[in-house]
Amino acid sequence: MKDILMKLRGLTRLTVLETERVLVLEKGRFKDILTAGEHWLPCKNITTETHNLMRPEFASVYDKALMRERPDLVAAHMSVVETGMQEV
Repeated sequence: MKDILMKLRGLTRLTVLETERVLVLEKGRFKDILTAGEHWLPCKNITTETHNLMRPEFASVYDKALMRERPDLVAAHMSVVETGMQEV
């Protein structure tokens, strides 16, 4: 019943696993990084990008823009490590 009511309100359910984080953009702007659990998002104007935490690097077309536009999200959810060509 809850799902039907939420759909009528224009929301869709997204379940994020413990091993994932989800980057959420609304109308092309960074909105949030979701952690594990059930989340309700608007059906329209939302883009999501799921990232597996088993891969230590954040590989995304949004990486530089996220660091520039939302340093608060980066600080809360990521550790920035920059290495040189000779460092492994």
